[in-house]
Amino acid sequence: MARSNLIIANSTPANLAMIGYYRFWLITDHNLTQMVGKNGMNGASVASIANQYSFSRTIENGTAARLAETVTALASVWPTTMRDRAEECISIGEAVGTYSGASKLMWFLKPDGWTPYDSYAAKALRCGYGPSPTKMRQFYSQFEKLQDKTDGLAELVDKIEPRLHVERVLDQFLVLHGMPDSAFKNRRDELLSFVDALPEDFARGLTATSMNCGDIISAGFAQLKLTAAKPRKT
Repeated sequence: MARSNLIIANSTPANLAMIGYYRFWLITDHNLTQMVGKNGMNGASVASIANQYSFSRTIENGTAARLAETVTALASVWPTTMRDRAEECISIGEAVGTYSGASKLMWFLKPDGWTPYDSYAAKALRCGYGPSPTKMRQFYSQFEKLQDKTDGLAELVDKIEPRLHVERVLDQFLVLHGMPDSAFKNRRDELLSFVDALPEDFARGLTATSMNCGDIISAGFAQLKLTAAKPRKT
């Protein structure tokens, strides 16, 4: 029996969130984090992150280095609250033309207590409409509420990989939840295939932990009492 069959009957966005971000961290974030840690945030770092996070088209020629300088300067005076951090990213977005890009670059400089803005995640929190600054403000306000309702999640994430950030697991849930059905089904199949390729003992542990994470995430998300969306068919 394929190891992915352990969760194939319960492959909801919440149950797949831990698996989804662990895979993304292995493939993308770990390498980019190492690059920024070694070389700092410079034009090349901005270009690499923009390419991997799909906002390269919003960066005009010659502005990558200036954007790197801007976010690096912000890192030294990074606010403590998520809402204030969102305002800083909005200010950068207004200056350089990439709101979500600013939020993503800042994550690589100041990941603790932060998550990048994503349009699918915003839709999951029912704040995916209107001007970009409005959507970002609504998103981070709602995200903070979700954080407050998911006690115990960080400890589960830490069991799989201590270098992961719990906010990104919540973000992965929201991205999966906000995807169109066809995109979600494709991503679900990718994640199940990923689990099937892992060593059996680790795959079972990751699956069990991801399911436990899913219980906490689902309960917290339900407490937000957002307008009901059409249930996904798994």
